[in-house]
Parts: sequence; C-alpha cells; structure tokens
Amino acid sequence: MKLCKICQKPTKSLYDDTLEIVFHYCPKCDFIFKNSSYIISQKAEKKQYKKHNNTLKNKGYVEFLQKFIDNAVNPYLKNSQNLLDYGCG
Repeated sequence: MKLCKICQKPTKSLYDDTLEIVFHYCPKCDFIFKNSSYIISQKAEKKQYKKHNNTLKNKGYVEFLQKFIDNAVNPYLKNSQNLLDYGCG
C-alpha cells in the first residue's frame, strides 16, 4: 500500500486497462498519482520530448489526443459543456 503524496493517508491501487498503468487514489483528499515504477528518468523523458511534433498535421499526435479525449474526458462530461484544460505546455 502506498501513502498519499499530499496527505500521507493510505491509498487504493487502481489498474488502468487502457493505459496499462497502476495509479494510486487517495480517498481522503482525492489525489491520484502514477505508481513510481511507471515514471521514466529525466534523461529518457527529455529524449522522448525532443521527438514531439504536436501539430494537427501529425496523424499520430491527433490520434493520441483523440484517444485521450474519448477515454479520459468524454465519459466524465455528461451533459456539461464546460471543460477546464489544466496542464503544462
């Protein structure tokens, strides 16, 4: 069992079949974080980042983004037409 990185309370492990990644959910503060075994090194992250070509002309990027929207955004919108996109970049 992992402790929450925010409030230090016990978390529940969740396996995401789509991403094939284990996340940890804190029922106390609702924080969700990726299991550390799925976090790549800074060097590997930078190498991957340099490959980015995030434009609408990049078919792979558009497909990736559409898959993310379909799986991680649309199921939670329900009847709402409002969405806050919070991230870096």
